[in-house]
Amino acid sequence: MQRFKIAFLLFVFISCEEDSYKMDRKIQFKADSLFVLEEQLLTKKLDSICLENQKSRKQNLLDSIVEIRKQEIIQFQKGL
Repeated sequence: MQRFKIAFLLFVFISCEEDSYKMDRKIQFKADSLFVLEEQLLTKKLDSICLENQKSRKQNLLDSIVEIRKQEIIQFQKGL
């Protein structure tokens, strides 16, 4: 009778581990799927933000160059 109890308990623990493993695999698959979807959305959003940032920085640089050139022209005209 004692062996039967031990065998029964072992069976219960083993079956619980297998179910737990199956659940972990399902949860991991769902988590990976959600991560991939979120990663794709965030990548597009970040690419858009980076592009806007680059445009803004280029415009600021261009404006700075134009302002410097205007000042140089004014200084040149004063010298004539």
